[in-house]
Amino acid sequence: MQIKAIIFDVFGTLIQVIKGNSAQMTMNRITAESGAVIDEAEFLREWRGYYASHTADGCDFMTEREIFTARIRMFYERYAVTRSAEEDTAEMLSAAFERNIYDDVLPALEVLKDKVQILLGSNTDNDVLQAVMRRNGLQADRVYTSEDLRCYKPDREFFQHILNDNALQPDEVLFVGDNPRDDILGPKQLGIRTALIDRSGSSIQHGQNYTIRSLNELIEIITETR
Repeated sequence: MQIKAIIFDVFGTLIQVIKGNSAQMTMNRITAESGAVIDEAEFLREWRGYYASHTADGCDFMTEREIFTARIRMFYERYAVTRSAEEDTAEMLSAAFERNIYDDVLPALEVLKDKVQILLGSNTDNDVLQAVMRRNGLQADRVYTSEDLRCYKPDREFFQHILNDNALQPDEVLFVGDNPRDDILGPKQLGIRTALIDRSGSSIQHGQNYTIRSLNELIEIITETR
């Protein structure tokens, strides 16, 4: 079946990220104020687990800003840190506004936009994504965030909403992302074809239909399905 639309994940796929940076910043602040000795591995496990548990299916929806604030507040209270969780979350998210686009993105999208519909589907808040898109000149036909849809990938409702909103069938869509759980296993629940962007060349299989190291490879994939 011909691919009529590509849904792109954003952070880690189109926009560069530094994973673990916010957790490290929070640990450093706790250590500086409380003098506590923190087990880094355990801290990171709990830090990531908190986010995963609050974005899982069936949870009461919280925006990323709300999740980040609640998570930081939990750690600050544990270590008797008097900093403002709200202010530190705002600072952390403002740094996200400054993230840069990968070099291959705009040239690839310039070619692809004449062949398929370009959609973005991201687990993020509206203000963060809008700021990053403006900064990097990133454009799409339609943009969908977890804040808009009130759910997070890999919830099947996230993907189903995008399909319905664009009158698309699952076999007419390719989802491109860097996260095996959110961007591969999620859309595959609905029969959507998937491409894992693997810029490091690890070649790990998660059931994706395609593995690419550059978005330029999508041009050939789209051409083959026409």
